[in-house]
Amino acid sequence: MPIAITEDHQSLAATAADLLTKRDARGEARSLLEAPDEPLPSFWGEVVELGWLGLHIAEEHGGSGYGLEELVVVVEQFGRAVAPGPFVPTVITSAVLAAIGGDAADAHLPRLADGTLNGAVALGGGGADGVTITDHRASGDVGNVLGGGLAGLLLIPVGDDVAVIEAGDGATGVTVTVPANLDPTRRTAKVTLDGAPVVVLPGARQTLVDIARLLLAAEAVGMAAACTDMAAEYAKERIQFGRPIAMFQGVKHHCANMAVATELATSAVWDAARAAATGGDQLSYAAAVAAALAIPAADLCANLNTQVHGGIAITWEHDAHLYMRRATTLLTIVEPDLVAAEITDLTRRGVKRTKAIELPPEAEAIRDEVRSFANEIKDLDKVAQRDKLIETGYVMPHWPKPYGREAGAVEQLVIEEEFTAAGVKRPSYGITGWNILTLIQYATQDQADRWVLPALRQDVIWCQLFSEP
Repeated sequence: MPIAITEDHQSLAATAADLLTKRDARGEARSLLEAPDEPLPSFWGEVVELGWLGLHIAEEHGGSGYGLEELVVVVEQFGRAVAPGPFVPTVITSAVLAAIGGDAADAHLPRLADGTLNGAVALGGGGADGVTITDHRASGDVGNVLGGGLAGLLLIPVGDDVAVIEAGDGATGVTVTVPANLDPTRRTAKVTLDGAPVVVLPGARQTLVDIARLLLAAEAVGMAAACTDMAAEYAKERIQFGRPIAMFQGVKHHCANMAVATELATSAVWDAARAAATGGDQLSYAAAVAAALAIPAADLCANLNTQVHGGIAITWEHDAHLYMRRATTLLTIVEPDLVAAEITDLTRRGVKRTKAIELPPEAEAIRDEVRSFANEIKDLDKVAQRDKLIETGYVMPHWPKPYGREAGAVEQLVIEEEFTAAGVKRPSYGITGWNILTLIQYATQDQADRWVLPALRQDVIWCQLFSEP
C-alpha cells in the first residue's frame, strides 16, 4: 500500500510517478555514478512548473497552501525512482522555515518554492555540533550536509537552535567541498564556516530534526516499496530447477519480510505526516517512529532485493546497487539507533500517540441518537444496562436485526466513541459471539429462539474445540 490513500493523493502520486518514469529519473541517477559534477536533473524545470517544491508552502509565499500530507506523497515517488537532485533537501529546508515562520521564512520561502533557490540540511552528525556563533557570525566544521553542493541556503543545527546560512557563489565565510560519495546520485557535502553571516532560529533544532526525519522516511518508504516490487517480479520470472524461484520458501520469506517492513513503515510515515499539523511532542514521537521503521526498512529491502536477484544484482549494470547506496547513506544521516533511543526517552516521559478517526459528515446524523441512548443507560446497574443493550441491539450493533442493528462501519465507530465517552461497556462474549452469530445466520428459528438470548444474557457460555492438521 502506498502512502497515498485518498483519491486526490492517489492522483498526485500517479502524476509524480508518471513524470519520473517518463523522464527516466533512475537512468539519470545512474548517469551520475561516475560523473565529475552533479548538475540539476533534466526534469527539474517540470518539477518546478508542477509546483511540487511549494506544495506545503502557504500561498502568500508562492506555494500551493497544502501540507506535509501532500508532500510525503510526492517524496515517496522520488524515493521509488531513486531520483537525483536536491528535491528532498530543498523541501526539508522550506518545510522547516514554513513551520517556524518569521523573517527568514518571508525572505527565502518564495525562492525555495519557485526553484530559484535550493536548500540543504545537516542533522547534527559528523561535526555539526562544533559550530559556534558569535556576533551573528558562525564558524566551525559543519560536517555532512545533505545536498550541500547544489544549495544556496543551509540549515545547520547549533545547540537547540538552527542557523540559516546563505551559501553558493559569493557567499562569505562558507566553504563547500563535495568529496567522493557512496551515493553519487545525490551527493552529501562537507561544509566549513569561517565567520559566515547567520540568522538564528531560536529553539528550532527539534523542528528541523522532526521534519527531516519525516521526509527522509517518506523517501525511504518509496525505496523499500520499489525494491520489494523488483524482487517479487523477478522471483516470478526467474526459473530454477524447473520452477519460478518464487515457489521456494527461502525466497518467499525474503519477499514477505520486505513487504511487512514496507507496510509498517508506510503507515508510520502517513501517521507522522498527519501529526505535523499538531507539532510538538506528537510530531517528535511520530516522526521518530517513522524514521526508526522506514530507514532500516529501506536498508533491509535493498539488501534482500540483492539476495533475491542473486549474482546479477551485484553487477554494475543492474540498478539494485543504486538503492543500496541511497539506503546506506540514509542510515548514516538519520542514525536510526539513536532515533530509537529517543523514542524510548519520549515514552518514559509519558508521550504517546493520540489516536483519532476522521469520520465522514454522515456520522453526525447518527451521533445524537447514540449519545442520548448512552446517557440514558450509563447510570443503570450492570444487569439493567446489559438488558437495555440487548433490547435495543446495541449489544452487538453489527449483527442483523432483531439481535443487532445491522450497523455499518461508520455507525459502529460512532457507537464506540459515544459509549466510551459515557463510560458504557458492552459485554464481552468472545467465542460465544462467533457461535451465536453463526446460529443467527444459519439456524432454524426454533434454534435461534432457544440459544441466542440466553447467550446474550450470558446464561450460556459457548466454547469451540479446534482440530488442526
